[in-house]
Amino acid sequence: MEVEAARYEFDRAELLCTTHGLELDKNAVTIGRGWLEYEVAIVNEAGNLDKCEALLQMAYDRCQEVSQPFSHIEVLLALTWCAFFRGDHEMAERCLADATSLANGTSYSQLIAAVSVGRAALAQSRGSLTIAQDLYKDAQQLCKDSNSTQWEANAYAGLTGIYFHQRRLRDSTWADKKARRLAKRCGPMSTRLMQLSLSRSRQDSRFVPY
Repeated sequence: MEVEAARYEFDRAELLCTTHGLELDKNAVTIGRGWLEYEVAIVNEAGNLDKCEALLQMAYDRCQEVSQPFSHIEVLLALTWCAFFRGDHEMAERCLADATSLANGTSYSQLIAAVSVGRAALAQSRGSLTIAQDLYKDAQQLCKDSNSTQWEANAYAGLTGIYFHQRRLRDSTWADKKARRLAKRCGPMSTRLMQLSLSRSRQDSRFVPY
């Protein structure tokens, strides 16, 4: 029900953007829809991100046609996480590098914080846990300072897994509680994604939180 309501709201927003010629806003709506389908695919264990990636590719192509840095960074971050899900670390690195380049020197504090979580996640996906740990800590502070609650939750989820595999169980439990509390503030879908992420993080030290 929650998903259908969100899809309906995105449909309404897209119609308004089309009616009033708001192309930049329309692209933001498309990216939002892409993130929604990403979450739905994972929660439903669909096994692929075809619908999500089709929407994100559409948004990415629009960013190539018209300069819109904020949306460009956001869609690159979304594509980075799709690449993590597919295990394509080279693609994740390319998308993240482009997002980093665009974010540098901007005032987009929330996206800069998100990019910092991405760098930590990339290190974790490669098994560089000590480096990832330090990057997650830095990212967590950036997220907190910019009120990026969802990304801060992801940073704590990453630390949960790292601490667990370092056998620092008390620290892992502490980070787990932080991640769950922050995800809960973002809604039921985020809460469910976090539950899945925290479970997987204890099974695989290189797992990147959803």
